[in-house]
Amino acid sequence: MNNSANPIEKISINNHLNLSYLESAVLKIHALGYSNSYTMQILEMKKEQLSIIIQDILFKYQTIDLFQTISLAINCNHLNRYDLVKDEVKKLALRYSSKSHAYFSKTPINNTSQFNNTCQEKIEHYLTQFLCDVKKEFIKNSTLNQGFTLDSEELYYCTLKLKSYKSINFVEINRVLRPLGNIEELLKLKLQTTNFFNTIRKIFELGICDHTKFSTKYSQFEKKITHNTKSKIFSINEIEKYSDKEKQLVVYYTLIDYYSTLEDIILFK
Repeated sequence: MNNSANPIEKISINNHLNLSYLESAVLKIHALGYSNSYTMQILEMKKEQLSIIIQDILFKYQTIDLFQTISLAINCNHLNRYDLVKDEVKKLALRYSSKSHAYFSKTPINNTSQFNNTCQEKIEHYLTQFLCDVKKEFIKNSTLNQGFTLDSEELYYCTLKLKSYKSINFVEINRVLRPLGNIEELLKLKLQTTNFFNTIRKIFELGICDHTKFSTKYSQFEKKITHNTKSKIFSINEIEKYSDKEKQLVVYYTLIDYYSTLEDIILFK
């Protein structure tokens, strides 16, 4: 097993592997942030069986832990990214797809540059508010104290561990991280998560620290993704052959994809 290889570089190798039903279920439940005890309960298995299944998954993907494995599984379409989208995001995506539909329904379409600019500005406003409201929804549903932040040591650990997954020097970086392992456990307790994947997700969801701390290219990616999403939503509403319901549904999934893509910049890029 080559533990130092960058998981993204091994995607082509793993495209043809198959997961059993139980392996797929365990991986998905882990990605959704449920505990091992819940996994054993819902799948009616013992601790020893769960341990064997996890080891089999790691062996198949040639990975060192399940964070790496989730990254590969999503890229190889072994995990459906939509299945990992949380209810808070779906709820707001539905609301803003309705808002977009209402706006375009009462706005006569024409091909003037002024019309295009006005619509693009409106869509960009919706995208900004969508992200803001999703964050507010997560904060509302969280039991964490307002103003929770990462201290410098916690931030260092998280950024270095994320870096390790994307680096060919995985083993070397992991050696530096090993003495700091208690930080990861403390963060799981503080953030009420069961694994590192969901610790990083919660940090993103609640906006606990600036996203550029985890990805120096975050702002660059966000700008590009926002531009592409804005153009797609505008184009969708110009397609006459689509019914109103079809347009609204496409916008809904576009918003879901928008949020997920921004989240994945932190997790995987």
